[in-house]
Amino acid sequence: MMLTLSAAGCAPQPPDDAWVLEPISYHNSLDGEARTNAIDVTYPMDLVSDTNGGFWGISSDSWLHIDGSGSAVSRFNHFRSYAVGPAAAVTPTEIALVGLYWPAISSGEYIILFDTETKTDRELHADNRMIGDIAVFDGYVYFVAFTPREATFTIEKIPIDSNVDPIEVVPKMEGTAPVALDLDSEGDIYVATANERVVIAADGVVRSRESVPAERPAVSVTANGTVAWSGKATSDAEVSSFIAGGTNEARQLIDEHDCAASALSENADRLTLESATGRTTLPFLCNLNGFVWIGDREFVVSVGTEGGAPLIRVSPPAATGG
Repeated sequence: MMLTLSAAGCAPQPPDDAWVLEPISYHNSLDGEARTNAIDVTYPMDLVSDTNGGFWGISSDSWLHIDGSGSAVSRFNHFRSYAVGPAAAVTPTEIALVGLYWPAISSGEYIILFDTETKTDRELHADNRMIGDIAVFDGYVYFVAFTPREATFTIEKIPIDSNVDPIEVVPKMEGTAPVALDLDSEGDIYVATANERVVIAADGVVRSRESVPAERPAVSVTANGTVAWSGKATSDAEVSSFIAGGTNEARQLIDEHDCAASALSENADRLTLESATGRTTLPFLCNLNGFVWIGDREFVVSVGTEGGAPLIRVSPPAATGG
C-alpha cells in the first residue's frame, strides 16, 4: 500500500509500520554558481556511496555529491575522452571508475582514479578484456572481468597504490554482462547476475547461491552485511510505504514506480533486503536505475527516465527501530 500525502500545510507523520520515501531536494547549480536552483526531480543516475554517509550520483558527464548531512556539496559537469562506466569511491572525493576509451583514441578498457576536486585522472589498470562492475575494499579495487568469447567472468583485484598485475580472487563463473559486485567489511563478496545471486567468503568459498532472474542485476551491501538486491522476486504484499514531502511531480513519479502500477510489468525488478534477521522484498520503487546504502538502515534510490527521475531516501518503519 502506497500513501501519498501533500506537503502543504502541517506535515503528517508516517505510520509506524510504513517505509518512508523522501524525495531528495538539492541545488542543481554548478559549483561556483549561486545556489538558487533547488529541484527534487532530476535524471537517471548511477549511485555510489561516498564512504562517509553520503553518495555520488553519476550520469555520463554529470556529477552530484550529496554528503552525509543531505547537502549538495558538489555539482559539476566534467567532459572527458572516454565513456564513464561503473564506479566506486575510494574516499569522499576520489572515485575509481571504469573508462571505455573511444576507438579513435585507444582500444580496451581502463580502471581510473578520478580526483573530483582537481578533476584529474590517474590510470590504475588497462585491460584488453571487458570490465564490468567494480568495488573498493581494503586498499584494492575489485572488478569483474569477462572472458573473451565465453559466457564466463572472473573477479580480480588490483592495489590502488601500486602498479601490479591483477590478482584473481574468484575463478571463472558463468554469466554475461551485466554483473554487479559489492563487498562487506569482512571482505565477503556479493555478486548479482541476470540469473542468480551469489555470496562468496573472503577466502573464495561460496557461502550461498540462489537462482533469481534480474533485468538489471544490482547489489549494495552495508558494512554489517545487510544486502539490497535487485531482481524479479515476489513482493511482500503487507509492506506499506509513505511519501514524505516532495513536489507533486516527484510524488507522482514515485507512485508510478509502485510494482502494482499498470505501466509496470508483473515481472519488474524489485528490491529485496536481506539481513541476519530476515528478508523483505519491497512492493514499491520497481525498475530502478540505481540504489546505494548510505548507512546501516537507510538507502537512496533513483527511479524514472530522462523525462524525470527523483532521488529518494528510503527509511525503514519506525516500528522496526529505524
